[in-house]
Amino acid sequence: MHNEPDNIPDKQTSMTWWGEQHIEAGQHARWLVGPLELDILRLEKEWQICHKSHDEAGWDESQWHVRLNDSALETEECKRFVFKATEPQLSIQPRLPDRSMVIKPNTPLYISNQQQVTLYVGTPLWLKIAVHKNSVELDEFPTQRPSDTWFGPSTREGELCYASHTHGRLDLEGLPQRPHKAFTEITIENAANSPFLLERINLPVPNLSLFQNRDGQVWTNSVSMRREKDESSAALQFQSTPPTAAGQTTHLSDPRETIVSESLLRAFSSLFG
Repeated sequence: MHNEPDNIPDKQTSMTWWGEQHIEAGQHARWLVGPLELDILRLEKEWQICHKSHDEAGWDESQWHVRLNDSALETEECKRFVFKATEPQLSIQPRLPDRSMVIKPNTPLYISNQQQVTLYVGTPLWLKIAVHKNSVELDEFPTQRPSDTWFGPSTREGELCYASHTHGRLDLEGLPQRPHKAFTEITIENAANSPFLLERINLPVPNLSLFQNRDGQVWTNSVSMRREKDESSAALQFQSTPPTAAGQTTHLSDPRETIVSESLLRAFSSLFG
């Protein structure tokens, strides 16, 4: 049997699985967020956090719930955090990854000269867990850990990133709701006089903010990329808000890393490989 308190949101009307949670001593709280199962136990002098992620291919990505119960999650991914005395308030907040995401369309795209395309891509969310009125951070981890990849012309030049594959949807029609992902609108313009094959995109997610729309879906601010006429450089621009198509949104969190300018000129290879 599961005890579900009145403040647990209804899955049919909201996807807000984060926020403040009141947990009594000796009580488990269980989160299911897409492929992630999270179990948190509060004792008089410690918090125990256990979690595991399932293979997305064999898991319902759209499901989620938050429940208080007396069963423990069976996994080796457990940590203990000890205190002189614990308090019942627990905070969970969504965050973007701590590295750039190298996004590969399942099918590479050709962008003709003097044309542009808009893609919608999803990035797995991280969770930040804090206690003592959000003043003490206990842990942070992804809803699903992406694989590591190196993005750069050589092993000496480049950066360590996360890798992600995407359908590369060209419109919002049929875009599925994903409680464990943040969606980003990326507009790519080819201002050069020759077409180019888009095989991967280096999306600097640590420079993006998080927003939530009325349906509870998480979005980032929009990003624009332009291949310049010289074909060797590219412009990167961060918009201040999510796309209009996301609907009315509220701000959730600022970027992990601040940027000096909202518009940057980079080498073409630093954005598209």
